[in-house]
Amino acid sequence: MKFPSKAFAVLVFLILNLVSSGAIADQEASANELFIKSALMMKKYDTLPADDPTQYQARLEILLEVQAALERIVSDYPGSSLAVELVSDGKARNLVETNIEEEILSLLDDMECAVSVASCAISGALKAAESIENARSRSRALSRVAEAQAAIGDIAGAQETAKNIESPFSRAYALSSVAEAQAGFGDVANALKTAESIEDASERLSALARVAQAMAKSGDVEGALKIAESIGDDLYRAPVLFTVAETQAGFGDVAGALKTAESIESASYRASALAKVAEAQARSGDVPNALKTVESIESSTSRAVALSRIAQAQARSGDFTGAFDTAAGIEDTYFRAYAFAEVAKAQIRFGDMDGAQGTFSAALTTAESIETALRRAPALSQVAEAMAVSGDVASALKTARSIDDALPRAYALSRVAAAQAVSGDVVGALITAESISSALHSASALSLVAEAQANSGDTAGALVTFSAALRAAKSIEDASGRASALVLVANAAAKLK
Repeated sequence: MKFPSKAFAVLVFLILNLVSSGAIADQEASANELFIKSALMMKKYDTLPADDPTQYQARLEILLEVQAALERIVSDYPGSSLAVELVSDGKARNLVETNIEEEILSLLDDMECAVSVASCAISGALKAAESIENARSRSRALSRVAEAQAAIGDIAGAQETAKNIESPFSRAYALSSVAEAQAGFGDVANALKTAESIEDASERLSALARVAQAMAKSGDVEGALKIAESIGDDLYRAPVLFTVAETQAGFGDVAGALKTAESIESASYRASALAKVAEAQARSGDVPNALKTVESIESSTSRAVALSRIAQAQARSGDFTGAFDTAAGIEDTYFRAYAFAEVAKAQIRFGDMDGAQGTFSAALTTAESIETALRRAPALSQVAEAMAVSGDVASALKTARSIDDALPRAYALSRVAAAQAVSGDVVGALITAESISSALHSASALSLVAEAQANSGDTAGALVTFSAALRAAKSIEDASGRASALVLVANAAAKLK
């Protein structure tokens, strides 16, 4: 509570005129009574959970009442020593131990965030992005904010953000994100207009490709193929055809997916599309043809991906021996570790605890054998997440914490926390999330926990956890990191719509 110097001068004048009248004693008593009442209310305020949205209104009412009482001390009893202390920021203010005005503004901000976590997080991310001094970093951050705005349906806001991006490349990416979102929402006509508005020819083709991919994902395969045919450059046509093949395979149209995959000129995208076909074949129970499809894949990485998915499909059907053999035959150690972990998860679901323990051991040994830390860390993260999903949280945490580098370790712990939350262990998930040293990954983990709570019907609990995620994100000093964390929170919250 700040007062201008003029008010202080008036107060001094009043005191000088009241000293001889004997009114000071009465003013002291009345002021003391109000101040004691305020102090007691602040004690009550401190007992109310700061992160519980259901308590926001009660906390606000207390703050407003205390603010009014302190203002009365100054206005009604200016001759009291308490009034002098409050106006001059003396010891009396310290007894309340809070800046009322700042606390009220902070609480109002929390109340607004509780109404829409996603909008609140994006608003914070936008402010953080705009404050970045380096133009290049600022443009990248703003493009991510625009992408998040578009994803939650705020097309106008995303377009406005995109206009303010200095870098042509980042601005084009932002507009591509807007176009993709519009297509995803079914507004293909405006999506195409947005894509066509991009000045750079190559970036315009990239945007058209993203529009077509969004159409394919929503089931409009024919429309996506029509746009793909209009894209002359295979560099941009290939990802569209891949997404079409992926969608066809997902719908069970294996023949159509295979035809689309084989029509892709790009070797890498063709290999990835064939891997999706093989996965679809395995899921339908046609493992022999799935393995035959794998043989036609030229890329060793895509072949490893396909085999890991086939092993997963075999395990889910109860063929653990076949699944283990398929996983063991994968040359790439990362995908072999991933495949073993997925087989173990399926064994747990079927009640084969002993078999799962052995398979998890194989997964862990394989992951630990990877020499390059950059590949070993994500493999261990996959194994840890699978362990957590299967209920072996102790082993999951041990595996995650064995990762040497801090950031990959934080990411692994965030995945373990998410798995705990999905399985219903929210308390354990929160403990894991709050133990993460990286504020970015802690905010991400808390958001995933909140998402799991909301999906289970615990809306009130989800709001409390999202509030903690926002606090973690806002605590990041670096503006770029803070913007990224808030975008992560917004993306998680947007899924609850």
